[in-house]
Amino acid sequence: MVRVKVVEKEDADKYSMVEFFPVSCHIKYQFKIWNLEGMPLCVLVKKDSDLLRWIQVGETLTMQYYSNNPKLPTDCLPTTILEIAKNNKGRFKDHYLVALKIGEQD
Repeated sequence: MVRVKVVEKEDADKYSMVEFFPVSCHIKYQFKIWNLEGMPLCVLVKKDSDLLRWIQVGETLTMQYYSNNPKLPTDCLPTTILEIAKNNKGRFKDHYLVALKIGEQD
């Protein structure tokens, strides 16, 4: 059973990178984690990335999180995709913001 917790800013700040294999895909994707207002834990995906075919809102995947402190081990945590939002302007033009929510195993 997976218990989902709301990610606070402090939780999002402790990780710098995340990597995962989408279901039915044999390619590992790695992303920098962004902490944006209104979306405290998200990754940026280019609009033409094949990854967008492999993920969907509501899906839970096991993701490996890398700490901002390189001396700490990685954390493998079940993570739910909350939102996939297209951005057509500003700094993240031509990208999708993929919002994540970390879950913990009971």
